[in-house]
Amino acid sequence: MRMQRRIALLLLAGGVFVAPAMRASSVSLGNTASGLTNDSVVDPITLGGVQAGQPAPFDQPYGDTLFTNFSATWALTGYGTPSVTGATLAIGIWNNDSGNFSGSTTHGSEVALFTVGGVDLTTDLNTLFDSHGGQLNEYSVYTLTLPSSTYGALDSGTVTIVLDLQGPGWADSLDCSVDPCVIGGPVDTGTVGAALVFSTLDMTTGGGVTTVPEPASFLLAGGAMAALALMRRRKRLPAKNA
Repeated sequence: MRMQRRIALLLLAGGVFVAPAMRASSVSLGNTASGLTNDSVVDPITLGGVQAGQPAPFDQPYGDTLFTNFSATWALTGYGTPSVTGATLAIGIWNNDSGNFSGSTTHGSEVALFTVGGVDLTTDLNTLFDSHGGQLNEYSVYTLTLPSSTYGALDSGTVTIVLDLQGPGWADSLDCSVDPCVIGGPVDTGTVGAALVFSTLDMTTGGGVTTVPEPASFLLAGGAMAALALMRRRKRLPAKNA
């Protein structure tokens, strides 16, 4: 009887053994939003004040609309190996020149190159740029749902993002036929300068471990409890006469 009780107790202990299971969690990387209103025109002085409070490389404009194309590379790192199951990337950018003005044709394809972890998403970002914003001196936020092809790079713990823009672009014209010079309406340029204000990566991950009983463990525990109950019942019953 003592041996049977020990076996039942061992079965019960084994029956409540728990197996590890993945627990969903989230990771957010990058700098914070600027506080600017999405799809609003922002003067360069206000923008400079906003960017001064952002971490590098978001603390200064990139390029000039008249002379150079925007080109930036930045990395998000230090978040471990999260086993990504979903991700979005938000980009806050000023003066990306993808819109059009009254009496002009619609621009498009201002994104020359956009990659996340080496995965080319140029067409995806161009589509977003053309969906809203992009007027002269306009600040807009674009949020891109990243495809699963980027998850391998995200899982590495460091992801590099590359964004290059190209013309045609828009700039204020400058009329110096009068003194002092006056700013006129927007004109076509061959380049697109811009200011990248922030970039935030949000990931849903399978990282982290929690413990849950396995179905087989429930059955094992139930059998052990039944065995103990049977032994107690037999102990209470009077012995039969031989």
